[in-house]
Amino acid sequence: MPKSDHRVAQLNRSIESRLTKYESTRRHLPEVAAYVRVQRTLMADHQPEGGRWGALCLADHDPTTPWPCDGVQKFDSPTAYFD
Repeated sequence: MPKSDHRVAQLNRSIESRLTKYESTRRHLPEVAAYVRVQRTLMADHQPEGGRWGALCLADHDPTTPWPCDGVQKFDSPTAYFD
């Protein structure tokens, strides 16, 4: 995939930061590693075509969905990682 534009990279970093923090604070729970692995897989699936903001999301949903799709926006929500 071509290099992401700065907004795509920034949003991906924000989501990765949230996942890393979630994982580190809940490391003692056995199901957390599997949850984080699934979330990272979903994020890898939900990337924009050509790495461009506003391009089509490559995930398995409506093929006309622009990035960031609803799924990506939920990944970046602080409330997504509340127990």
